[in-house]
Amino acid sequence: MDRVNDRLRPADPQAPRTAQHDEGDLRSCELKHAIVRRINALIEARGLTQRQAAAELGLSQPKVSDLRNGKLHGTSVEKMLAIMLRLGQHVEIHFLTAHGDEMPRLAVRGGRPQPPH
Repeated sequence: MDRVNDRLRPADPQAPRTAQHDEGDLRSCELKHAIVRRINALIEARGLTQRQAAAELGLSQPKVSDLRNGKLHGTSVEKMLAIMLRLGQHVEIHFLTAHGDEMPRLAVRGGRPQPPH
């Protein structure tokens, strides 16, 4: 099975922090974008229009449009994971300890999106 592996690197610890984008905000943003890429791939694999996706996911069509266009402001990771469940995906969260010089990371992994049977 092909695997999608969007590894998310931590923000550069030497980079200056701003009030708007600290390291946690950047990681959250990267995580959201990795999840929305998966959501969009699943919608595409099913051949759904935005209106059809909205009905299936319990969202408004404008909200689906925002997701399709990567406009994620106001959409929580929890909401996005709920969308994944509505799309029939198992969602598992694993925590692993980084060892030695290994840099801690966030990762979103999944198989190739399949149309429903």
